Amino acid sequence: MSSPEYKRIWRLNNKEKVLSYRKKYYLNSKLKFPRCLDCNGFLSRKNAIRCHSCDTNFRMKIKENHPMFGHKHSLWTRLLIKNNTPKPIFSEETRNKISVSNKGKTLGRTHSNESRKKISDFRKGKFLGILNPFWKGGRRELKILIRELPEYKEWRNYIFKRDKFECIKCGFRGKLNVDHIVPFRKILEDFLNEYSMFSVIDDKFTLIKLSLIYKPFWDTFNGRTLCIPCHRKTNTYGSSKFKVLNDEVRFPDGKFKSFMVSTT
Repeated sequence: MSSPEYKRIWRLNNKEKVLSYRKKYYLNSKLKFPRCLDCNGFLSRKNAIRCHSCDTNFRMKIKENHPMFGHKHSLWTRLLIKNNTPKPIFSEETRNKISVSNKGKTLGRTHSNESRKKISDFRKGKFLGILNPFWKGGRRELKILIRELPEYKEWRNYIFKRDKFECIKCGFRGKLNVDHIVPFRKILEDFLNEYSMFSVIDDKFTLIKLSLIYKPFWDTFNGRTLCIPCHRKTNTYGSSKFKVLNDEVRFPDGKFKSFMVSTT
């Protein structure tokens, strides 16, 4: 019989002796370590002055006595911290190392159906309305309702007919867009500033009625027909910031005239 096997059998037959020996050894070894300042219990770490539970309670008391305990930064303060926090600038060599180390780690990996359901349940109701970081005061719904008005469709069709259903930049005939020279969002912003006594959420239908008599929405000289590539090249496409535009617009008489738009 081998020595390890013999020792194992001996421990099983003399279980009480082994336990008593271990107990005495454990107590004797504990005498080497200091005791907790609060509960006077033995410490598991040599350099500690409190046990884990006492240390947790002690830190909690310090936190509760802090003058800022329970207070949260305001939204303005959080934005200031975010904008003024310097971002780390990595060298080209460091960026290449990070790129090489991350290659293939997340390629082809997707969440399981169970994980997707958990993420979906966690996010439900947390990013609606004012809780959404992209919240703009409820303007989006008003914008969609104005664009779905029959008057808007008539305005759009008039510009298509005026420009003979072709792009005024390259002459393309096919899938076309009507581009606002003064951006629609700028017109909507001016409209809401003029009727600021109405709420975008509560007085939504009142604002839609007022939009019918607001002339900048229906100004045919503010529209032009562009193909999708030419539309994307404009300074006001998508979420681009407003800029000073100096572009050519074709008027109903077929001539091109310079149209200067100054926006902020």
